[in-house]
Amino acid sequence: MAVGHVTKLSVIDHSPLAEIGRRLADSGVAVTVLPATDVFLMGRDRRLHVPRGVAPVHRLLGQGVTCSLATNNVLNPFTPFGDCSLIRMANLYANIAQIGREPDLRACFDMITTLPARLTTSRKLSSPGSVASCTSIWMSLPAAPGSRAMTR
Repeated sequence: MAVGHVTKLSVIDHSPLAEIGRRLADSGVAVTVLPATDVFLMGRDRRLHVPRGVAPVHRLLGQGVTCSLATNNVLNPFTPFGDCSLIRMANLYANIAQIGREPDLRACFDMITTLPARLTTSRKLSSPGSVASCTSIWMSLPAAPGSRAMTR
């Protein structure tokens, strides 16, 4: 099972967020954040201190939650800009979440590559095993390591 957006997590303090993360992980519930849509829609009624509205899923990774970054509904009223690039979503998320350390950038890259693959190749999110009908996916990026592609 997976939940998406979860924008209310963007305003929760670290301790309760960690507890929520543990409960999500224990339940096997994955979290997918859609940064372009969430940041575009949140706080439209505010003039000052506009919330970003993007859940800090990089913090949930430490609790064992399978997290991913994605986009949908591109070029519609909810996400009026974009090109469906997941590299661009990881870059946007890193900027919104103020991520700059290499391990955290790798985690952002994992959230558009290996972690979402768990959602499609595993029956149980918390312990992906071998799946006989698993499809192989190959990605070529103009940077090494792959997380570097997000910063260009």
